[in-house]
Amino acid sequence: MGPKQRGTRGLSGFTLVEMLTAIAILAILASLALPAFGDLIKNNRRTVTLNELTAGLMLARAESTRSGRPVVICGVDDANANHLLETTERVCSGLDWRDGWMVASWGDADSDGVLDSGELQAPLRVYLNDYSGINITGSGFAAAPATGVLAMQPFNRASSTGRLTVCDARGEQRSRGIEISSTGRTRVLVNTTEDATTGTALTCP
Repeated sequence: MGPKQRGTRGLSGFTLVEMLTAIAILAILASLALPAFGDLIKNNRRTVTLNELTAGLMLARAESTRSGRPVVICGVDDANANHLLETTERVCSGLDWRDGWMVASWGDADSDGVLDSGELQAPLRVYLNDYSGINITGSGFAAAPATGVLAMQPFNRASSTGRLTVCDARGEQRSRGIEISSTGRTRVLVNTTEDATTGTALTCP
C-alpha cells in the first residue's frame, strides 16, 4: 500500500470574488467614516481656538487685577504670514482676529481712554492661529479703547464688552461664540441653542 495522502481541505485561500467583495465593503465603510472624521477634526480645531481665546481673556483679566493697570487683548495681523508676531506687527488689527491675538498692558499716557500708537507694552501672550479654515471675528464691542479691542480694567472699573465668534466652513449652525461682560467674565455661546430673538444668535462672515 502506498503512502497515505494528506488532505488539503481547509487550506484553500480567498477566491477573487471574495477578495473583491471584502475590498468593496471596506471602501463603503471608509466612505461612511470619512465625513465623521472630518467633523471630528473641525470640532477639535474649534475647541482649541475657543480654549485659547478664553485663556487669553482670563490672563488679561488676572493681569489687570494683579498690576492695577488696564490690560488689552486684541486681534493681530500676521502681514507676512510667517507665524511670527514681529515688532512692527504688535498693533491691534480691528474686528478680524483670524490671524491671532495678543495680550498686553496698556499705558494710557494721555489718559484719554483711547488706545494710541505706542501705548502698548511688549505682549504678555501671543497666539497665532495655524488653522486656515477658522475665522474669528469681533462684534458688539462697547467701551472699547479702539475698534475690536477689549480692555480689562482694574479696581472694579467696567471693562470692555463684546463678542468673539468662531466659524469654519460649516457655517453659522456649527459656530461658537464667547460673550465678554463688563466684569471680564466670559460665556460660551452655541448657535444651535441661542435665541435669535434675544440678539444672541451668531453670524459668520
